[in-house]
Amino acid sequence: MAQRFIHLHTHSHYSFLQALPKVPELVKHAKKCGMDTIGLTDAGNMHGAVDLYKTCEKQGLKAIIGVDAYVAPRSRHDRDPNEGTSHQRARLVLLAENNAGYLNLMKLVSVAFTEGFHERPRIDRELLREHHEGIIAIIPSFAGDVAIALRAGDERGAAATLAEYVSIFGEGNIFLEVSHHPRVEGHEKRMQQIRELSQKSGVPLVAQHDVYYLNTDDREATEVMRRIAHGTRGGNEEEDFSFVTEEQMLTWFKDIPDAVYRSGE
Repeated sequence: MAQRFIHLHTHSHYSFLQALPKVPELVKHAKKCGMDTIGLTDAGNMHGAVDLYKTCEKQGLKAIIGVDAYVAPRSRHDRDPNEGTSHQRARLVLLAENNAGYLNLMKLVSVAFTEGFHERPRIDRELLREHHEGIIAIIPSFAGDVAIALRAGDERGAAATLAEYVSIFGEGNIFLEVSHHPRVEGHEKRMQQIRELSQKSGVPLVAQHDVYYLNTDDREATEVMRRIAHGTRGGNEEEDFSFVTEEQMLTWFKDIPDAVYRSGE
């Protein structure tokens, strides 16, 4: 398979009050950038899945359907009143590898709303063990359990969390995300820690750029929308979360190009 970069961590306007692009705009932009595949991972939902599939079919692109899932710190049945204001609510990017994976994603998202909803639709590890077949998981570089543990200085906890996800998804179906956000305090240090953890564990890296808008000029509008949602200024408003090109990714990750190309394998 030809080496190429694919956006696998991408949000549309279905990530309510978080992202700007409509699905057809994402697909059109991907094609403009010379990409033949695009993934969609909206926050906690799969509302854009059918739209993505139909639009990609018309434009001659391959659609990868997924979700940027919220993971409860313990059980989806818990209702911790402090969860929404703490760093406990982790995220996990889940991608359908085949039809079985798509069916399991739909099950996970449905139960997240019907059983796990607490400010956000949440899944837990019990559900992941029951419905992991056909799913590829990426642990996000910002809000993934591993990054959260590293941010708290808990390297053992990060390693233990990673080992648990390996036991759920199996080797080859779990990846550690690395991203380039030098303006975010402490981010570069955590990315180095994630690289080291990858070497120790054997879990491969995949370089991604969490997309919330298409162009850098859209940053301000996106942040205004987020302030409406949260009532406060975000901590990462100066950083770029636009739809970047493969060339840009290869520039940022020139020392680990395999992590860039791994998205297209």
